[in-house]
Amino acid sequence: MSVIEADGAGIKEKVKVGEGQLIGYSLSFCVLDIVHREVREDQVEKIISGTNAESEEAWEKLLSDYKNSYWKDHADVAEEIARRLYESGKLEQPRTKGENGPNISNGYWKPLEE
Repeated sequence: MSVIEADGAGIKEKVKVGEGQLIGYSLSFCVLDIVHREVREDQVEKIISGTNAESEEAWEKLLSDYKNSYWKDHADVAEEIARRLYESGKLEQPRTKGENGPNISNGYWKPLEE
């Protein structure tokens, strides 16, 4: 079991990640953890994101924006991961349904069984 320490947007978290399935709550941070091999892509049950990409055009713009900001050091690999998650139905965007996005102040990974 490893410990992930992430510091982004003023958020610090320590999550013990074992072999179990995980639910993520931030597309940008979760994809980076996969890129850095702190979480395996096959551990991701789903990501409930704060994104609001209601159309294909909005999704492409979001990817472009993230590649130039959050993922700039690993843009192409991060984009591929995000596309796989999206295309496999593992990305939920509550804001596209008028609901609130997740609050990640207490971390952006949770074990599936919680």
